Amino acid sequence: MMIDITPVVQAIIALLCAVAVIWVKPRLERLIQQYARDKDMNFLRQAIRTAVIGAEQLIGAGKGAQKLAQVLAWLKDGGFNVDIGTVRAEIEAAVKEILPLYENGAYELEIEYDDTPKQAYELETSEPPAVSE
Repeated sequence: MMIDITPVVQAIIALLCAVAVIWVKPRLERLIQQYARDKDMNFLRQAIRTAVIGAEQLIGAGKGAQKLAQVLAWLKDGGFNVDIGTVRAEIEAAVKEILPLYENGAYELEIEYDDTPKQAYELETSEPPAVSE
């Protein structure tokens, strides 16, 4: 007499799969959400840094409130739905990172206009680039 244990093995495998899904799914969702938040925050930091550089070059020294308003306006135009309370620390960090470079003369922005409708913007360092021969 032979006993067929196939249904028992199938039930055990199904139970193990159900437990694995119940245990893995929330952890995997949390991991994916954290990755997306980190990626979005890095993208926002880069956008803030770019906006701070632009405001510093266009508006100039002093006039911090005007530059802050310009940065927030550029971020909203770029599709970021942010308020000043949320991004104030990031803006201040970008200013502290970038401002010494301009004060020391390490970076200068040179704007060249040509006859075509688009404008060329170049960021040059005080040292000329090395030429390879």
